[in-house]
Amino acid sequence: MRVRGFADLSFEESAGLSLARAVERAATDPMHDRPEAWIVEERRISFSFEGELLQTELAAHRRILEELCREASSGEARLEPENSTRWEVVVAPAKSTAPRAEESGIAGSNSDIEMNTIPTGTRGA
Repeated sequence: MRVRGFADLSFEESAGLSLARAVERAATDPMHDRPEAWIVEERRISFSFEGELLQTELAAHRRILEELCREASSGEARLEPENSTRWEVVVAPAKSTAPRAEESGIAGSNSDIEMNTIPTGTRGA
């Protein structure tokens, strides 16, 4: 299926370290097959893709983006499969100026970050 994807996520700590943790938790690494779609900077990760993906590849991209959004301090990510439901997450910065709690392990959560998944329906056929 034809898919368009985009992400621009900022991190308070190393984006590379956040990416490594996300890959481990998601148990997948879609960057391996499409490294040109990903840009990893010191504290930022960008993703831009338009092309054909199998359903399993789409699911892998969604899992890794969900995990990255859990660690991000701000940004957004979305996947837009043709003739299917669009998936989008917006990560809002913390509302307080207090430092965020440190996370460790797999089960951590960012309770002071708003993550909103926005189902936007299906594209018409």
